Amino acid sequence: MPKNFKKMNFYERLDIGPTAAAFEIRHAYNAACQMYTSGSLVSYSFFSQKEREEILLLIEEAYQTPVSYTHLRAHETPEHLVCRLLLEKKKKTTTQKT
Repeated sequence: MPKNFKKMNFYERLDIGPTAAAFEIRHAYNAACQMYTSGSLVSYSFFSQKEREEILLLIEEAYQTPVSYTHLRAHETPEHLVCRLLLEKKKKTTTQKT
């Protein structure tokens, strides 16, 4: 495999950040699955069928881990996400000052 997916962390496998909301994780997961399925022309010439199956298993593992953490955030809109991140940042700066 050109990319070593086994050495990538869950966020790198899905190409998302640690603060990604549930809808962003779901979107990244769906995009990754489409890219590495057996019928995909994008990865057909780069990976064997076995390699694509291994990559899909790693992508599934990456998807299941963050989603179990963020399932409570599934209702978030992008505006909710921005507000939540700002509040978290404010809490961190307040905690660091004390």
